[in-house]
Amino acid sequence: MVGHSQSKRSCVKQTNDVYKYIHIFIRALGVLMRIMVVDDDAVTRNLFQNFMKSSGYEIHEAVNGSDALKKVDPHLDVIFLDWLMPIMSGLEFLEQFRVDKRMANVKVVMLTALSDIDNVVDAMDRGADDYIIKPFTKDVLMEKIGKLTV
Repeated sequence: MVGHSQSKRSCVKQTNDVYKYIHIFIRALGVLMRIMVVDDDAVTRNLFQNFMKSSGYEIHEAVNGSDALKKVDPHLDVIFLDWLMPIMSGLEFLEQFRVDKRMANVKVVMLTALSDIDNVVDAMDRGADDYIIKPFTKDVLMEKIGKLTV
């Protein structure tokens, strides 16, 4: 079993390396990926700013779903969307956002502390492309971006 675990870790590292090189190649072409983070928590938004700007991404922010609906455009690549927010939740945003066919190519990743499988299935049914359980690391963010934008 130790060999299998090491083999799996090696495969995950190689996959992450591939994503990293794809992003390097994309940036070398002068293509700047546009990411929006929608979260009522300023600390989470600041983490995204620090993680993503240092990796060469253009970052946009919104403090809730209603604010995000006013700011989204079809040129975004990925939206990281908090689940629980005042005024308009992530799921409420997602339902309204996915109605707009111009946004069909924008990927949405739900951010949640809710790890219940029913919540994940519900978000995917409503149009989320993936999810991240809080707390998360820069490596997790980069992996999700890589998977969704390749």
